[in-house]
Amino acid sequence: MSQHTTLNLINLKKKKQMVASLLLNVIQSLVVDSASTLAKDHVTKMMEDNLSEDQIKMIDAVVDEMPENSFKSVKDLLS
Repeated sequence: MSQHTTLNLINLKKKKQMVASLLLNVIQSLVVDSASTLAKDHVTKMMEDNLSEDQIKMIDAVVDEMPENSFKSVKDLLS
């Protein structure tokens, strides 16, 4: 694999992590906001119903790598 291809794959992975991190922050703010009726149980169930185990693991890995929190999984983040 060329160095250019490797760099493209690394950049793609970083972009996916950034998008997941942004989405998680939006979802967390909706769940935590007392004016919102969106409950963490609903979000968790929606994720379990619509995402594969590998996709949830990927999101959990993004949560675990976020430097601004100590959470290890999306369930912890939404609690």
